Amino acid sequence: MSQLFLKYEYYVAALQLILAMTGMGATLAGRDFHELIRSPKSIAWGLLVQVVGIPLLAWLIIRGLDLPASLAVGLAIVACVPGGSMSNILSYFARGNIALSIALTGVTTVICLVTAPLILHSLTAGLLSASAEIPVQRIAFEIFVLLLLPLTTGMLIRRHRPDIAKRIAKPLVRASLVIVLVMAVGIGTAGRIDPAAFGWIGPALIFGFGFAAFAIGFFPGSLLGVPRRDRIAIGIESCFRNTSLGILIKASILPAIPGVVDPIADGAIFVVLLYGGVSLSVCVPAMFWHRRLSQNGAAESRG
Repeated sequence: MSQLFLKYEYYVAALQLILAMTGMGATLAGRDFHELIRSPKSIAWGLLVQVVGIPLLAWLIIRGLDLPASLAVGLAIVACVPGGSMSNILSYFARGNIALSIALTGVTTVICLVTAPLILHSLTAGLLSASAEIPVQRIAFEIFVLLLLPLTTGMLIRRHRPDIAKRIAKPLVRASLVIVLVMAVGIGTAGRIDPAAFGWIGPALIFGFGFAAFAIGFFPGSLLGVPRRDRIAIGIESCFRNTSLGILIKASILPAIPGVVDPIADGAIFVVLLYGGVSLSVCVPAMFWHRRLSQNGAAESRG
C-alpha cells in the first residue's frame, strides 16, 4: 500500500487541497475582507512579515548555517507557502482579531500564485540538480487550479447558495484532514522518513524556525502601534503554514519514485511534515497565553 501511495502522492495531495480550499471558501464572504480597509496598518505588517520576513528568515538560516540540501529545500518549501486555515481557528481561541486572520489567509493565498514560485526559486538556487529545477510557471498554475479556483468556488457557493455552503463546509474540511492523516501514514510506512538521519539538529532547527516565525509576526509590531490582538493573529498566521500545499510542491518538484531513494526529497518531506507539528507546539501555548492575558485584562476593566 505504501508503494501505491508513493505512485499517487501528487494526486492525493491535490485532492486534499481542493477539498480544504473549497471548504474554506464556503466559510468566507466578501465582508471578511473588509478588514483590509479597517486595519490597513495591521494588514500591511502581516503581509510584510509573510512575503518578506519569513522568506528572509529562511534565507538567513539556509545560507548562514550552510544547511544540507535536504533540510534547506524543506525549509524553503515551508517558507514559500501561505498561512494555513487552521491559523484562523487558533486566532479565534486566542481571542485575536479573527477578521484580520481570515483576511490575511485569503490575501496571502491569492498572492502566493506569484510569490511562492519566486521565493522557492530564490531560496533553492544552487541546491537542486538541473533535472529538479523549480518549474516556476507550473507551480503558479497548480496554485491557481488547486487553491484559487476551489477557494473562489467555495465563496461563490456561499454567496449564491448559503444553505449548501453551510452543509458542505465542515465535511469538506474534515475530509481534507483525513487525507492529511492518510498522507502522513503513507509517507511514514513507505520508509521515506528517517528522523535519525538528522539527529537532534534537524528538529531543533525546525522548532527554532517556527518560534522565530511567530516572534517576527508578534513582537516587532508593537513598535508600529499594531494592537496586541492583531499581533497575536499575525504571529499565529506567520508561524502556521499551509503544509498541505508544501507537500504538493514537494511532490511536484521532487516526485517520489517507488524503489528509488532520494535523500533530498525524503529530507524535504520530513521537514514539511515535522513543521506541521512544530507549528502547533509553538502556536497552541501562545494561544493560551494570549487568551489568559485577554481574560485578565477584561476582569481588570470590569473591576
